[in-house]
Amino acid sequence: TQRPETRGAALDQRIQKFDAELLKLKQVIQNSRGPNKERAMQRAMQLLQQKRMVEGQRNQMSQHQWNIEQMQYTREMMQDTKMQVDVMKDSHKMLTKEFKNFKVEDVEKMHDQLRDLYEDAAEIQEIMGRDYELNDPVDEDDLRDELDALAFDMEKEKDASYLDAALATPAPTTGVR
Repeated sequence: TQRPETRGAALDQRIQKFDAELLKLKQVIQNSRGPNKERAMQRAMQLLQQKRMVEGQRNQMSQHQWNIEQMQYTREMMQDTKMQVDVMKDSHKMLTKEFKNFKVEDVEKMHDQLRDLYEDAAEIQEIMGRDYELNDPVDEDDLRDELDALAFDMEKEKDASYLDAALATPAPTTGVR
């Protein structure tokens, strides 16, 4: 793939040279008359034909390069596909062999037993977390009083915030230096 790329770069350079020469000839054609203008026009037409021929070669080379890249890509994709199919075949063989060791009923039965054990463990944890009811029970009136006291304390903190700003400002200085 290196060779077509270098050829493409060489063709691009030739096209740039044609463009530069054609621009010079354009100036000559605009500034001259008579036989000089005719010679410049003929030379410009020759250069333009050559430029178009080289552009065609460059386009053809680009198409060749594109085709080569597409073939390489397709080949790589086929190799990847073959590898995937091989892995699928191996996995199928292994899984078929391994599933002979399992019965759906046995797995379902084990799952049910594990769920029962989990529920038993959760029930034991609930029992272990119970209060021995040594403390006085809390009734609705106690809860309401506690919540009112908490709200009052929070309101006091909000109202005292102006003191923070007053304490943060420096004390006024006296006229003594």
